[in-house]
Amino acid sequence: MNKWVVTLWACAAVWSGTSLYASNKIEKNYPLRVTELTKQSWLNLSIREQNFERGFLTNVATTVFEVKSNPCASEGVVFTVKETFTNDLVTGLGSIRSRIEIILADPKAEAAFNQIKKKINNKDSFSITGKYHLNGTVNYQLKSLPFVVSDNNTEMRSSGITGELLVKNQENSFKMDSPSFAITEQGKTGLVFSGMKIDNQNTTSEQGVETGYSKFSLASFEFNGTKSTHQLTAEDIVLYNEVKANGNLVNAMSENRIANLKLGNSTKNGGGSAKVALNNVDAQGLKTFLSALKKIQQSCNPNFADYNSDLKAVFKGQPEILFDHFKLHIGDMNLELGGHIKGLNIENIDNISTLTEVNKHIKDLDLRLNVKANDALIAELSEQKASFSSMADTLISINALKRNADGYMLDVTYKNNDVQLNNVPLNQIMESYKSALYQSSPYSYDHADEDDSDYQAF
Repeated sequence: MNKWVVTLWACAAVWSGTSLYASNKIEKNYPLRVTELTKQSWLNLSIREQNFERGFLTNVATTVFEVKSNPCASEGVVFTVKETFTNDLVTGLGSIRSRIEIILADPKAEAAFNQIKKKINNKDSFSITGKYHLNGTVNYQLKSLPFVVSDNNTEMRSSGITGELLVKNQENSFKMDSPSFAITEQGKTGLVFSGMKIDNQNTTSEQGVETGYSKFSLASFEFNGTKSTHQLTAEDIVLYNEVKANGNLVNAMSENRIANLKLGNSTKNGGGSAKVALNNVDAQGLKTFLSALKKIQQSCNPNFADYNSDLKAVFKGQPEILFDHFKLHIGDMNLELGGHIKGLNIENIDNISTLTEVNKHIKDLDLRLNVKANDALIAELSEQKASFSSMADTLISINALKRNADGYMLDVTYKNNDVQLNNVPLNQIMESYKSALYQSSPYSYDHADEDDSDYQAF
């Protein structure tokens, strides 16, 4: 027999064997992956029906999903995800490629979606394709080509979308990039954003907690409502969250910012940033807490008392809360905050009715918050509410509110079962404030001799 024929026959045998192995593996693992997806999703997502059809070179998996934005609704949005798997004749060796179709159950919605595709005039304008490897790795590619769709006086314009989902063992990552998207009506911009990016990477730890990071960013965002007061513009938006495993403990961090924000016709632009960490969290406690949150979100009229212990589980072991910073600016007004909360023990706090009982549980509490407000903010608050000016004057007079470079600083601490402001006990502050109010009252002792009945009324 010709050696080339033998070689081709051997390659075909290997290709067929590995392709068959890959197909069997997909049929076995596909339902498990889809079920896991519904468990991990924070959406109220459920599986109505699932089917897998085997073929010689092609397999088809269909899953009917239902998602409810309102848990109390009798029915939600129903859609079908159809994934067609094809043995890759080019790369061979068991490599399987797939293509995903999304079919809406609502005939009107499906017709509208198909109408948009027809106007784009490109059947491949939006696609989701996958590639399955023998080692279990799954890679999906999402692609939307640039398009412009016009309907009467409305126009929708997109520069395209690219995305990638990678699933490998207990790890998964997702990235998406959308340079620009805009909707205009009668030539007026209704909604536009640019530079949208999503970057997520997660790994399931031994304790079953999702660790990793998620980042969402927008270069700019603009929304114009029917009225000028409904207008919103924002720039440099970043939402970043990170969870790291440390043995049986977990450290979580959130860092977010909006560099520039403008509402309506306001002449004062604003913005801010915040970085908060929750460290030394018991991993099992966090898992219990997140599970309770998901159940509450997906339940109709949940009874929070049923989840009391589960929600408090996140504080098992007294984790620490760190406020690396909180910064807010509106026009020339600035507010900053930083500090920490440690030793908070609320696991056993139930049915507390007296302040003494509270103090027993927070006797080890270590709290410190440093607040800074500049002169412009103090002036604005004093102008908006006269009582704030009186309170500020009282705090300054007893050194509970201290002057810094361009404003005032307030250091809030909890010491010896007492709240202190710049080391001044809260009870002393309240007494001073009451005294100041009394001195400013027209019914003080200075006027008592003129009309004793007025003093008695006071």
